Amino acid sequence: MQHARQRLTSLTRLQQAEGGAAVPAWQEIQRALDGQQNDLLRAAFALELLELVEPAVLRATHLRECVVAAPSSEEADRYLDEATRCYFFGMFTACAVMCRSVLEEAIKQRLPTALARQIRSRYRNAATLGNLLHEVNNNLLLTGIDGEFPQVANQVNDTGKKAVHQGLLSEDEARGCLQNARRALQLLLC
Repeated sequence: MQHARQRLTSLTRLQQAEGGAAVPAWQEIQRALDGQQNDLLRAAFALELLELVEPAVLRATHLRECVVAAPSSEEADRYLDEATRCYFFGMFTACAVMCRSVLEEAIKQRLPTALARQIRSRYRNAATLGNLLHEVNNNLLLTGIDGEFPQVANQVNDTGKKAVHQGLLSEDEARGCLQNARRALQLLLC
């Protein structure tokens, strides 16, 4: 089993070349087998996934369904699904990044056509969540978006920026970000 874990780790982390040191024999043998049976990788993944089950179940108990009155888009649903699964499986930094993505997509779908066109032009089709929130805040009456939305969405943006620029997030930070994203979606899609 130790070889299985080492094999998986060798695929997920940077490997430093050791000045001419030979690759251990078990790794050479496993690389040859990977192309055929993949048993060592299969065992490593199975062990790793089993260890994720109970923490994921516990994390899932902290969330409730995200019920909205209006639909968004298939892409926003996929982003929310991925953000939630990242949280469940302990990928907290990725969770926050995906929370930003779901809000960006949902806002773009909710904007009036003329404002959306103006934003695409102003930001050359590359508006960030921060840019979108600035525009929404300046056009609340035009958009018809709940006045509480920018404050909640800005918390998601701040946590997401921290995840991208300042380092790994804790479980509590990711949970807060995900809960805020879900709340923001409820306010946006009411």
